[in-house]
Amino acid sequence: MNPIERYVVQSEGEARLAKKWKKDVRELPDRTYRIAWRNIAQPTDTRSLICSVVPRGVFCGNALNQATVHCREDKSAKANSSNTMSRDYELISGINVVLSSFSADMYIRLRIAKNVSAFILKSLPVPREYETIKELGRMALPLYDGDEFEAFRGEVAALTDEEARTKLIAKLDARVAIMYDLTYEEYQAVLETFPLVDEQFKKRCLLAFNDWKFSM
Repeated sequence: MNPIERYVVQSEGEARLAKKWKKDVRELPDRTYRIAWRNIAQPTDTRSLICSVVPRGVFCGNALNQATVHCREDKSAKANSSNTMSRDYELISGINVVLSSFSADMYIRLRIAKNVSAFILKSLPVPREYETIKELGRMALPLYDGDEFEAFRGEVAALTDEEARTKLIAKLDARVAIMYDLTYEEYQAVLETFPLVDEQFKKRCLLAFNDWKFSM
């Protein structure tokens, strides 16, 4: 027997939300890419802070918390709205990289029982290196595979090779650890708090950490 599939028709969902919130449909969150994280988690799970970018036109249930990223205005880019949009997506992607890192996850694991509330996430210290976060966001764009992320990636091709994706994810995670000013030993200690994560992937992260350090 096939399971029953439930979904929300975008036009109908937007009509109800616009009426409930007394907003124009163009101002609704589903009209833009958002960051979402799983609400239910435990410190003993493989990962606790599980984040993603939610595509446009997608509605989420109460198991996902969502946040819309408000980007700093770039006056020099006003004349070209497409460039402004591209930079916004890079920042959203970069914040997702930071939140998806082991460094951020360990902080959250120390503060949760079974839920990652918006209050707990708000307490997470996030590096203020705006340009570096955007740079990481640009690097991560190939990871957003699928037609629903075509506008998000822009002209960047999606990366579908699993080996290449794993290597890039490890590289991004290591760079976030450096942003948190961790030493090699401290980063290694962070990784050790995730016993269910593949050991080979942890080694990739540590190797990437050294690569970053030697190139800086």
